[in-house]
Amino acid sequence: MKRSLNRVFALFLALAMFFNLAAAASAAPSDEVTLQFASSSLQPAYNNAVFVNGIFSQYITVTEGRLNIEKSVLKDGENTVSFICGNNKTGTYYDRTAAPNTRNHNDPKVKDIALTVDDTVYIPTGIVKHFPIDQTTPVAMEERTEQSTYEEGTLYTFGDGQPKSDPEGSNGNQIVDLSIPYMIDFTFQIELNEKPGGEDSEDYHWNVEEGKAYRGEYRAAVQAPNLENLSLTVDGTRIESVNAAGDAQFTMESNGIQSVSSNFKNAIIANEGSPVYLSSDSGISEIISGSELKFGELNSVFIYCGNSNGYYDETIAPKNVNHDDFEVWNFGLTLANGSVVKPVKVKEYRITDREIPAKDNNNVIETAFESSKQFRIGDGFPAGSDLARDYKIELIFDLTDYSNEIKYFPINTAEYGDGSHIVKLLDKEEEKRSAEVLFDNTSPEIELSFTDGAELLQGTQINAGITDAVSGIAEIETLIDGKGVTLPYNTEGLSLGEHTFSVKAKDTVGNSAMKSGSFNLVTNTISITNPGTVKIEEGHKLSVTPSISGGGDITVDFYEGTVLKNIIMKGNAAGDMSLSEKSYAGETSLRKANGYYETSAENNMPYQVFDVMVDDLSDPVRLTYTGHTREGERLALSVWNENNSAWDKVDSDISRGNDFILTADVEPKTYAVDNVIKARVAPEVAENGSNTILWVTDTQYYTANYASDDTYNKIMEWAKEQYAANKISYITHTGDIIESVGNESQWLIADAAHDVVDNAGIPNGVTSGNHDVGTAGNLRYELYHKYFGEERYNDNFWYGGSLEDNKHSYTLFTVGDKDFIALYLGMGEENKPETIAWANRILP
Repeated sequence: MKRSLNRVFALFLALAMFFNLAAAASAAPSDEVTLQFASSSLQPAYNNAVFVNGIFSQYITVTEGRLNIEKSVLKDGENTVSFICGNNKTGTYYDRTAAPNTRNHNDPKVKDIALTVDDTVYIPTGIVKHFPIDQTTPVAMEERTEQSTYEEGTLYTFGDGQPKSDPEGSNGNQIVDLSIPYMIDFTFQIELNEKPGGEDSEDYHWNVEEGKAYRGEYRAAVQAPNLENLSLTVDGTRIESVNAAGDAQFTMESNGIQSVSSNFKNAIIANEGSPVYLSSDSGISEIISGSELKFGELNSVFIYCGNSNGYYDETIAPKNVNHDDFEVWNFGLTLANGSVVKPVKVKEYRITDREIPAKDNNNVIETAFESSKQFRIGDGFPAGSDLARDYKIELIFDLTDYSNEIKYFPINTAEYGDGSHIVKLLDKEEEKRSAEVLFDNTSPEIELSFTDGAELLQGTQINAGITDAVSGIAEIETLIDGKGVTLPYNTEGLSLGEHTFSVKAKDTVGNSAMKSGSFNLVTNTISITNPGTVKIEEGHKLSVTPSISGGGDITVDFYEGTVLKNIIMKGNAAGDMSLSEKSYAGETSLRKANGYYETSAENNMPYQVFDVMVDDLSDPVRLTYTGHTREGERLALSVWNENNSAWDKVDSDISRGNDFILTADVEPKTYAVDNVIKARVAPEVAENGSNTILWVTDTQYYTANYASDDTYNKIMEWAKEQYAANKISYITHTGDIIESVGNESQWLIADAAHDVVDNAGIPNGVTSGNHDVGTAGNLRYELYHKYFGEERYNDNFWYGGSLEDNKHSYTLFTVGDKDFIALYLGMGEENKPETIAWANRILP
């Protein structure tokens, strides 16, 4: 069969080392303190919250009673416990950056406030009330405060009153009661028996943990009241020491940060120190030199968005430079003495005019620290367009009560051999700390379940034995032909032929090993030798000798078949591209020319139909069609089902330029009408009558910023509805599926969204963008292959194929009466010679 439709081709191209010190003693039972209060009109659904010393503690989920608070946030002397009202719309406490008249908040009353610390009950010594100054000015910009003494038994109200409708009806805003504080601070004078973090001043702190495994050179770090007479031994052998100022480790969670290798120099700067450029996303941990911190006072850690030249330049107009855009939250500073310090507050720096440099164009918003609150840093796109983003934030850490002088003991663990060892800390030869630890400098051992080059039967389960004698296995990565799989793995779904298999393993201290091999996958094929036919009086005697690769038994059955010769063959070309009807006007008898029965058409859909006469309805009929069409086009063999008035596809295949066979066994009882089975062969196209293509692109924001709203999924559900209503015919996604390279949680969101259209059978194609795989020179296609590899699309008739596991791909579909090829070339490798050669083979 030859189809000569006019074709339109659519091309979519789309050395500071840090050590965490921990006291060897177990945590004291007084690590938490209790906040006690009574309340009236407090509704937990309104997200009222408690802050301690400016740090978010928790939402109030009880109307009256007790809340447990971490003792580490308290300090010796004056402490502040703040009650702040919340709302039930945005799911958080009072938004200091929003105008007061844009929200309706709870109006609770609290009394009988008390803190129990180390069995001592403290009551407030004073209160500070915080009020908005007017209806439209956010309290982060300006607020009014009142101070007074605390009176036990008095009910203290905080909230916004009973808001009344704005008489002018402007934007649906409300009028709030400015005489009611949105937040009340209760101040306490507390005497702590311990230093911050719950550690006694006379304790000896080190970063050697009982039962933990170490490798290589491990620098045991110690802090003590007097470092002069400290010594450390391993199995009785003394280790030489060195005094130093301990570095700190800055940590935060993030989303969307592009690394220096992607030409975005996002940075953190401690006080007036040197920038540390962020090299990764999600779970960032960077070292801050101890020399750049100021112990005994407040410290600032700045986070800047950056570009290829460096971090944000406050002397240049924002519109002239494009910076990275990302989100950060949950900040912490872990000191060398093991103390984890959280910010006491955060300052956000924003511009108000993209034409003016930030140094002359500053709006600073100060907020209390909350670990879960995300800060949007960057300038939007195009550069400087998003004035609601911070170009930098300043984290304020209070290091007033902290010291950072430590002593290091470098231990070469390899000198002591793998296994258990005793480490002791001595002061003037008196033992102060002792721990039994593990040293592990040996890589894991891997044994494959087959020998390299083995021949395996399809369906064989393959596995690997992975062991580590000391610290245990932490990570395992298994690849077959470069694609990740889980062990044990059943080869049933693999194609026949040669495959590669590799296993990488890493133990808990970072020793790694890899082992690989190849195998040839075969099937239990049956070859027939010595076939014979002997004519006897009663008929013919048939005999064969089967040979089974891999051995085994087989039962041979012989069937008698009758060739059905009473077949009426017709051809036609219809304007209905879906060919949904049983027949169309204009069908004419087929005539042979050059050995083939040929049907062609310029603009309509050609097809061939066959009426097969059957006498016996009890035996199955095998339909076999041999023919060809133009290379790359797919033909489908279908049978008319009178029961549901539809064509049932029974086989299909794609043409490779020569003859191929379509075949299927069908039941006459199901398909024969008046002893006639109607079969049809026609091009199989992705077409539903619509002349519209849906273009989707840059969905990265839906995986990063709107994941909780399920926006990506909602878009695909809408596309599914549009396709079902014949309003779209094809979906193309031209890249930047996710926001952050390597962020698997975002790939999972995209994967679930695309499952909606894939499961609905909607023709679609995707390609990668720089947010998905990085940029040339640092491409990371692993997760793209895992979630959007060839395996995802291979079973779809409209999927043409790919190069390098869907890195580059093409699809075939029809819009109106036009055939399309959508050719997708992956990010960073569009101009490689092998890519261009492949693309030239695809385009006719």
